[in-house]
Amino acid sequence: MANELSLEEFIRQPDVVDLHAKNDEELLSFLRGREYVRMGKVVSGNNTVIYVRRNKIDDVLRFFGQKHLEHLALPLGLLGTESMKESNILETQMELGLKGKGVLIGFIDTGIDYTNKVFLNEDGSSKIKYIWDQSANGSGPKGYHFGTEYTNEQINDALKSEIPRNIVPHQDVVGHGTFLASIACRKRR
Repeated sequence: MANELSLEEFIRQPDVVDLHAKNDEELLSFLRGREYVRMGKVVSGNNTVIYVRRNKIDDVLRFFGQKHLEHLALPLGLLGTESMKESNILETQMELGLKGKGVLIGFIDTGIDYTNKVFLNEDGSSKIKYIWDQSANGSGPKGYHFGTEYTNEQINDALKSEIPRNIVPHQDVVGHGTFLASIACRKRR
């Protein structure tokens, strides 16, 4: 079934997570004939993103062994809140009265609807410092050779225009990134 899906369709499956791996012959050999893993973009140098069905991550780790572990990051896919509940993060936030004031948060997800009012300050300017659209062609952040980075200044210019997407064309077509970021950025009372 996975081979019938385009890479974009495969990535959007709810049970698919992404990992960073060393891009070499061993990886390419591993990818052949395995429907549960796909290769994405080369990130920098020899590193690439691979997409794996969550229930097959152990197979990837077993195949690569200790010598490749430094190339594998934690799964960063569309995960639920189970891990926050299990690790008592939610309980700790309540006990300590943590509200998130003054905290800068980075999200790696499907994108963000920067025009959503939850991401705007009272004066209409954006709370978002940067957007790195990894699927867009352009100029990525320093040290990265893919995607397009939009600054707070560019986002604010877009918000002042009648058609913001003409200036900053980034969109969250899936909505998951916007949803998660809006939870973290909403005002708590």
